[in-house]
Amino acid sequence: MDTNSEASTPDFGANMLAPIWILSDDILGSIFIWCARSDAPNMNGTPNSLDVFSWPPWVISHVCRRWRGISLAHKDLWSTLGLYLAPCRVVSTQLLEVMLQRSAPCALDISIDFKATGQLESKEFFQNHFAKILKGITPRIRALRVPQPYITLALLEGCQLESLEYLQLEYRDRPANWGLTGITCPSFEMPKLHTLVFSFATPSHLDLPWAQLKNVALGSFQAATLGLFADTGLEVLQLRHLLYSNDHLPRHNNFPCMPLTFPKLHTLWIEGFTDELPYLLARVCGPNLKTLKIAVYNEDEELTMLPPVVHHPGSIERLDLAFKNTVGVTLQDITNFFKPLFNVRECYVALPNDEMRALFRGLSAGDPILPRLRILRLSADGLELYMDELSQAIEARKAIHYVEKLVALEVSLLVIRGPGDEWDGELPNYDARGDSVAKLRELLDCDVSMNSTLRGNAPWSVLQPFASRNMRMNLDVTLYYS
Repeated sequence: MDTNSEASTPDFGANMLAPIWILSDDILGSIFIWCARSDAPNMNGTPNSLDVFSWPPWVISHVCRRWRGISLAHKDLWSTLGLYLAPCRVVSTQLLEVMLQRSAPCALDISIDFKATGQLESKEFFQNHFAKILKGITPRIRALRVPQPYITLALLEGCQLESLEYLQLEYRDRPANWGLTGITCPSFEMPKLHTLVFSFATPSHLDLPWAQLKNVALGSFQAATLGLFADTGLEVLQLRHLLYSNDHLPRHNNFPCMPLTFPKLHTLWIEGFTDELPYLLARVCGPNLKTLKIAVYNEDEELTMLPPVVHHPGSIERLDLAFKNTVGVTLQDITNFFKPLFNVRECYVALPNDEMRALFRGLSAGDPILPRLRILRLSADGLELYMDELSQAIEARKAIHYVEKLVALEVSLLVIRGPGDEWDGELPNYDARGDSVAKLRELLDCDVSMNSTLRGNAPWSVLQPFASRNMRMNLDVTLYYS
C-alpha cells in the first residue's frame, strides 16, 4: 500500500493527497477493522474478508508495514472468534489463548460450530480443550452463537454470562431423546441479554429471562412460544415458520386465535407460507407497531390469501411486502389489504407484475390507497412491464389534493426468465432504463433511482429487523419473488 492516499474534503469536494503517517493509530486501526469486516451471512457463507465463521478469523495481506503493525495490535481484531470444532487441533487452543490475550479487555463475539458428521468428536474436543478456556472468559462474552445448545451450554454450566447481550441458539437436528428433561439448557444469569435468535426449540427446553428481551427472532417455533413475550418490553419480533407437529393442526384457521398484546413492539417481521399469515396477523397485537415486514410464498400454489392487518393498522408507518406464487389476487384484494394502512409513509413492494399493476391502479383510484405515501421502493423484473400503470398512478395522485406527494422512488430490477432462473448480472437489451427514469423524474419532480446491480442475488433493499456487527439473520428474498 502506498504511504499516500486520496481523500475528499467535505467543503470543496476537491481531491487531496493525505499521507498515511498523519493519521493517528486509533483511526488507522478503526479503518482496517471496518474494511476487513466479514460479509458472510451465516456459518455456511463464503467470506471475502474478515470471516467470523472460519479459522483463523482474519485476513491480512498487502498493507504497508506501519498499518499492518497497527492493525495487528488493534484489540478489536482479536475479539471476534469463530470455533470450528471438527478440524481443530491442540494448536488451535494455543492460538485461541493468544487471541484472547490480545483482545483483552474487549468484549467478545464468539461463534461455536459443530461439524454435522462429527458431533461426538467435536463435543469431546470442546470439553477437553475449549470449555476450560471459555469458562475463564465468560464475563467478557458479549455475543454467543451455538448450533447445538443442549451439548455446548451444558459444558458451560455455572459460568457467569454477565456481559452477554446477544444469544443465538440453533437446534439444527431434533435429538432422538428430545422429550427427555435431561437435555434442557442450564440456567444462566444474563442481566444484559436483550437479543435472542433461536430456532427449532420449545419453551420447556429453555430457561431464559424472557421478560427482559428487546429483540427476538423465532424460527420453526411453536405457537405457544409467542405467549412468553406478551405484555413484556419486546420491541422487535421476527417470525420464521410455525413448527408443525402432531399436536398442531395443519391449518392455522383451526387454532384458537386470542390476540396477544405486545405494548412496546415497533417492528414485526413475518416470513413463511401464505397460510400462516392470517394466524400471525391475528395473534400479534402491537398498539405501537410502526414497521411491518412480510415475506411469504404460496408453496402449494393454492388460492392466495392477502389477509388484512387486524390490529391497529393505522399506526404502521413503514410497510415491506414480498410475495411469491400469488394465485387469484384481485384489485379488490389489494385494496382491502392496503386501505386500512392509511398512515404508511414508506413502502417496499416485491410482487409479480399482475399484482404490481393492481397496486398501481389502487394508488390512483378515486379513493386511493396509501394516501400518506412519501417513499416507494419497487422490485420487479422489468420496469417497462408496468411503466404505463405507474405513470398513470403518479399523474392521478398529483391531482388529488389530500394525497401526499412522493419524494423518492427506487426501483430494483430483477431479471427472471423462467422458473428456477436466477439473476445473472446482465440486464436485458429491451429495457429502456434511461428513458423510463427520465420520464418518472419529470412526472414526480423528485428523486428517482434505479438499481441494476443486485448484490447477493436479492432485490430486498430493506434493513433487517435488528443487526449488529457480524450478526446477520439471512433472508434470501429471491425465494419470495416470481
